Amino acid sequence: MASTRDPSIIPGVTPRTVRLWGPVLVIAVLSVLLALAASLVVRLGDSTWDRISRAASVGNLGQAERLAWNELRSHANDLRLWLRFIDIHGEVVDDLDEGEQPEISDAAIRQQLGRIPPGPPATLATFWYEHVTSKEKPNAQVLALANAPKPARYANSLLARVALDDEDEQWQEAARRFEREGLAFPAEGVRYLRRAMAVYIDHKAWDEVRKRARDPRYDKALDAAFRLELATHDRDWGRILLWLWPAGYNRFDPWPLVLAIIAAGLWLVITTRLGRIVDPVKGRPLLYATAFVLGILSIYPTLLFSVVEEDIFHFKVVNNPVPDAIYFVAGVGLREELAKLLLFLPLLPALLRRGSRLEAMTCGALVGLGFAAEENIGYFSEYPPGVALSRFLTANFLHMSLTALLSLSVFDQARGRSTPRDHFNVMFPLVICVHGAYDFFLSDSTFGRYSLISMMLLLFVAQQFLRQLLIATSRFEEEGILRLFVASLTVITGVSYIYASTLVGPLFGLRYIALGGLGEVFVIWMFVRELS
Repeated sequence: MASTRDPSIIPGVTPRTVRLWGPVLVIAVLSVLLALAASLVVRLGDSTWDRISRAASVGNLGQAERLAWNELRSHANDLRLWLRFIDIHGEVVDDLDEGEQPEISDAAIRQQLGRIPPGPPATLATFWYEHVTSKEKPNAQVLALANAPKPARYANSLLARVALDDEDEQWQEAARRFEREGLAFPAEGVRYLRRAMAVYIDHKAWDEVRKRARDPRYDKALDAAFRLELATHDRDWGRILLWLWPAGYNRFDPWPLVLAIIAAGLWLVITTRLGRIVDPVKGRPLLYATAFVLGILSIYPTLLFSVVEEDIFHFKVVNNPVPDAIYFVAGVGLREELAKLLLFLPLLPALLRRGSRLEAMTCGALVGLGFAAEENIGYFSEYPPGVALSRFLTANFLHMSLTALLSLSVFDQARGRSTPRDHFNVMFPLVICVHGAYDFFLSDSTFGRYSLISMMLLLFVAQQFLRQLLIATSRFEEEGILRLFVASLTVITGVSYIYASTLVGPLFGLRYIALGGLGEVFVIWMFVRELS
């Protein structure tokens, strides 16, 4: 009689199942434990200001308001804290339903303001509260503090914000006030000088921009993004090419870089394994390495196309569903797929001589992976963390699949062996439309609730990619690849969860990775289904 301990007689629990899903369980448990530990460590080292900023940055305004209010009870003279609290409180009040009362009343706030000792902090904090709640204009005391030979801290920056809100569009006054704040307090003044420059650029005051670009006091404020903006306006293509790539790294955070490296490394192992890199075929490792590097470089023409489309022809998001859908397809989808294709083409002569569809498809996937690896870093500076993590978890496989299918279409057509279904004239528009629709449903504010459609598109493309790629693999290889694939995607999701937990805690971290994690589950399910 068979022993009940034999896993093969327990429904669904076979040795193969244990080998496949056992590592997933271990990785998941370790990820949760590490997320809890990382969240605790981060919060132990946080100041109250850090906790306020983190809560506000993730949209938890109620918590941010309570933290700031509790801190003000023991630091009533902290003007910086007062201004932060008032801004957050104003947003909380704006979000209230009609008839709903704020948690912190107007009377309580005015009473606390009255406890500030007489002086500039009391004057400015009281003025700013009155302005936020009732649009009060600057009084003589505030103007005197801002116009003094040694102006009071924050006085000019508050007047600049008032000017920007003014119906008379006093943008020149706003720029002048931001500039005065930045020059008066150089230790923290860079952000104010940048805001002044942004105001001039927004209002096309290019003579003022160039004047300040030559001013040595602005040196630290002239980052790569500003230099690219000026070069683009001047149609200075030499400087556009010089600043194009650095402009994407103005706000650099090492943790997204670590995430991108881990994900790229694991996907690189999976893709080259699927491409049978271990076979004793001469030149294959070098071919695959070259494809990955070319994929990284493909970000450069993509950025150049973006400058031409958005800054010269003003083809960009306008927060209207129909034009935005067109933009994501004919703008984003077209430029990214075209750039990747252009960087794949240098490999085509060698691939045609070698005559391997497997190598052609793998090289296409690696070009897509190289592009995604570089683009992933930009997600975290361009999008809020929740959106960035959703894209990060799914974009690698999407880019790999789309570029692989398109590259295989080019390869087959160059050899005269393409079918009507995968002809380049069919595949190229299809890839562009799928890519554009994926981005649209993830990005558009109106259709964001349909973001699950993006995951369905990912699933469709990934299925077509895997069916083509698995033709050349043996059953023995498939078992090892499947375990590697499932474990790797679990590691990527787990590391992303740990990072999300450092931002918003373990519970809210689950929300941050929910959509991307669901996409990963779909891909794993599809992969298991195809191999079964």
